[in-house]
Amino acid sequence: MRILCRVLGVTTGDSTQSRKRPKSSREREDGELTEKIVEIFQAHRGVYGSPRIHAALAEQGIHIGRKRVVRLMQQVRLSAHCRTHRVVTTKANPKARVAENVLDRQFEADRPNQKWVADVTYVSTASGWLYAGRWCSICFLDASSAGPWRPPLTLSWWSKRLLWRSREP
Repeated sequence: MRILCRVLGVTTGDSTQSRKRPKSSREREDGELTEKIVEIFQAHRGVYGSPRIHAALAEQGIHIGRKRVVRLMQQVRLSAHCRTHRVVTTKANPKARVAENVLDRQFEADRPNQKWVADVTYVSTASGWLYAGRWCSICFLDASSAGPWRPPLTLSWWSKRLLWRSREP
């Protein structure tokens, strides 16, 4: 400590006095505001960020800058937690009969219309959720290879082909 005081050009008594000095009015006010910020943050289950906390303080009649709220939240390591929205797409009926697994993970077919697969996906839009469904035969025929001398192309070949094409620059 003595070396640091000598480099800074202050006496060791100055550093002792600064530690014993009472807090300034700004520091005391920051402490009170921090308590209120933590209280609001916890009351809203940790999802309120600085803009909402700033608005909540304004509703209580405490008018301070939003950047001051940000600084005080950072000092006590508060950050809002975003909730993820999970869509429940299936509501299972425990009494319903489960369909048997006909394909048993055998995704190859010798000819078209032998095996069919389907998929449903959903996309969030401004007007709500958009559901898109698709079904297709898992046997794909390539026009250049169709004929009695070549077998039809299967889904496994098609998947490998798409993967190979996606790697091209």
